[in-house]
Amino acid sequence: MGSRYLRDSTFTVPQFFIIGRPRLHYTDHTSRAQEDDNMTLDQLKPGEGGVILTVGGEGALRRHLLDMGLTPKTHVQVRKVAPMGDPIELFLRGYVLTIRKEDAAKLTIQKEVAK
Repeated sequence: MGSRYLRDSTFTVPQFFIIGRPRLHYTDHTSRAQEDDNMTLDQLKPGEGGVILTVGGEGALRRHLLDMGLTPKTHVQVRKVAPMGDPIELFLRGYVLTIRKEDAAKLTIQKEVAK
C-alpha cells in the first residue's frame, strides 16, 4: 500500500497537490434507481423540478448560464412552458427566469422524486 504523501527532507506534501488538479471524491448516497432520474432541464414538464448537476455549453454561453444563477446544486422548478415549447419559465433561488429550450438542454439535472 503506497503512501498518500510524498516526503521531502523539509516537509510533507499531500500527493494530490503534486499530481495536478485536485481530485474530488464524493460519497454517493443515491440508489441505482435515482441515477436513472438524471436528465436535461428541457425534458421536465411544468410543476416538476430537480437539482442541477452539471452546466454544459462552451465559452460565453456557459458563463451566461452560471451568471444567471444556474449553478450546480441549485434547486430549479419548471413553472411554465410556452405553447410551442420554447421558452421555458423556471423558478430558482427565489426568482423567475425564462430561458430558451436550447439553453435548458445544456443543464443536466437530477429529477426530484415525489414524496
